Amino acid sequence: MVSNCQSRDDMASISLKNEVSLADLLGPGRYEASGVTVFNGLYYVALDNDAKVVEVAPNLKTAVLLGDSLGDVGFEGITVLGQSFLVVEESLPSNGSYQARLSQQSPQFIEQHRTWLPVELTSGNKGIEGLTTFEFQQKQYVLALCEGNLCASGKKGKKVGGGRIHVFEKSEAWSLVATIKLPKSLAFIDYSGIDIRADGQLIVVSQASAAVWVGKLLPGTWIVEGEGQTLPFPLSKKGKIRYCNIEGVAWLDEQHFVAVSDAKKGKQKKRCKKKEQSIHVFKIH
Repeated sequence: MVSNCQSRDDMASISLKNEVSLADLLGPGRYEASGVTVFNGLYYVALDNDAKVVEVAPNLKTAVLLGDSLGDVGFEGITVLGQSFLVVEESLPSNGSYQARLSQQSPQFIEQHRTWLPVELTSGNKGIEGLTTFEFQQKQYVLALCEGNLCASGKKGKKVGGGRIHVFEKSEAWSLVATIKLPKSLAFIDYSGIDIRADGQLIVVSQASAAVWVGKLLPGTWIVEGEGQTLPFPLSKKGKIRYCNIEGVAWLDEQHFVAVSDAKKGKQKKRCKKKEQSIHVFKIH
């Protein structure tokens, strides 16, 4: 169990347990991993360059592609709702502004239903970047992570201390019921993936900051308890960032989590290519 307090003398750390390139499992191709969830012991990876989803065995030895390619459609987040999956498109034009579009999919990744998440976004390329579900008092909620600080784009979105998670409740339709404010002390430049356990333990990753944050919601509220704890992903022997493009995260148990990496950006260092388009399993010590 990760403590919610941060101490220089008692800092947790992260170690790598297993990882593999998606191309090594699926064959040559571009697999821009953007989200991951766990269902029935298997890992499901969303791609932001394809509507297909990758199903990966827990030993990271085999994988298959599920669903159909749908033109330019790709997903930024994936989660489980009952016996179905939810996937989200980051931000699209809708009613004169921008909104994220949520799709409910069957276990075979056949689309069952599509709807807009009822919150305005500021841009077509900075929107909802991560997705998870949470059940409380027999009600179902979707937690949708904004990519930019204060859910903004541009310079405003890079000003640290404004992490936000929109909370939607399911009734006949999804409705916005709260917005979780991550601690002001959390100095992430962006936010790229989220998951929550049944006990309210949150995990959030940042691509640009190459780190993970762990915190907890106060019972019965949408308020984060304390400051949580920020942990960098493992560095190279020379102290350089190796995990440059972590875009999705999911809990495995109290100490382990799975993460996925997007493709290297053109402006990034060459070393970033070594961990791109991959799936990784980490342990928090």
